[in-house]
Amino acid sequence: MKQKSMIILFILFMIPLFLYPCSVPIFRYALERWTTERYNAKILFKGEKPPIITESLQNKIDLANILLFFENLDGEKISEEFKKKYAEKETPQILLNYPSFYDIKEPFWTTVLKKDALNKILTSPKRKDIFNLLTGGKTAVWLFIVSGNLDKDKKALELLKTTLKKVEEEMQLPEILPEDAKYNEANIPLEIKFSILKLSRADQNERIFLNMLLSVEKDLVDYKTEPIIFPIFGRGRALLPIVGKGLTEDLIMEICYYLTGACSCEIKAQNPGIDLLLTGDWDEALYDLSYIEEKTLPPISGAGDLIEAGKLQKEKEEKQPIETKTCPLTTKNDNTEKLSLEKTNIANSSISAIKRIIIIVLATLTLFTVMVSIYILKK
Repeated sequence: MKQKSMIILFILFMIPLFLYPCSVPIFRYALERWTTERYNAKILFKGEKPPIITESLQNKIDLANILLFFENLDGEKISEEFKKKYAEKETPQILLNYPSFYDIKEPFWTTVLKKDALNKILTSPKRKDIFNLLTGGKTAVWLFIVSGNLDKDKKALELLKTTLKKVEEEMQLPEILPEDAKYNEANIPLEIKFSILKLSRADQNERIFLNMLLSVEKDLVDYKTEPIIFPIFGRGRALLPIVGKGLTEDLIMEICYYLTGACSCEIKAQNPGIDLLLTGDWDEALYDLSYIEEKTLPPISGAGDLIEAGKLQKEKEEKQPIETKTCPLTTKNDNTEKLSLEKTNIANSSISAIKRIIIIVLATLTLFTVMVSIYILKK
């Protein structure tokens, strides 16, 4: 666990050194620009496909980062090994897997697909809270899984609260450059504000969510008597967990620097973390979509109406007073300014091209660093 944490921190701090940064802080860039990886839900059945997807349920599925697949255990395409494994189990049954990108093959949750089972997979009270806090403008949500050991939980929680308060009071956001304004269009304040959300291991409403969190690393289940903290940002991107004594002021500060610093790597895959399964309309929550309205046009009965409308418009225009405008003379100084502006634009284009080349080269170096780190993890 300690070795993995050190490698992840190494990746965190090598990325900003390698790439030319966008001036928008990474937590906001991730919120507005990163799409979420989709979880895979495989529904096993025998005989006829079960009619379990209602219209209201489909609407929720459309708002979640999940893909549903139906597999008939009586079908010819199913492997014998797979059939044998699930032949005696009650169906329909659902197997919930992490997104394929993470290469975690075993499902972290399996259950018989009874009433409300899919609803519980799609959302839960704590996941709703995370969605609301992130779309409400929080820099990150620090999910605190309590251990049940009152002394350990109290110390860890106090350290987290004190450090985050210090960060909110002292840390500054980077100044956003005009050319990066397109990456900061959400209708929520851009500020450093954190929330801490406590989650009990005994919460029956969060069993699926807890399995989702505690299965990201094989040895997390061994830390039953330690508090575990997941920093969550963007559209539900969770950084790898901080366990027990691994929680220090320095580590919290470093994570905050990473989240609030300029987004030095716009490629999501080169940033650490794992996407959580959340349900919600992110764009509706972040942006003003009221301008997208369907307007009903007046009915037109035929070509005669068009011709008549054209005549009325022409008569209206003829009655309008003609407005005369004076065009200012172009002076020698104006021409000089135009020439200077053209040269500046050419120079800026050249600089942008050079920046792009540098970014490509350094992105390659960053990817190499990540691959080496992954190799070390697997050794």
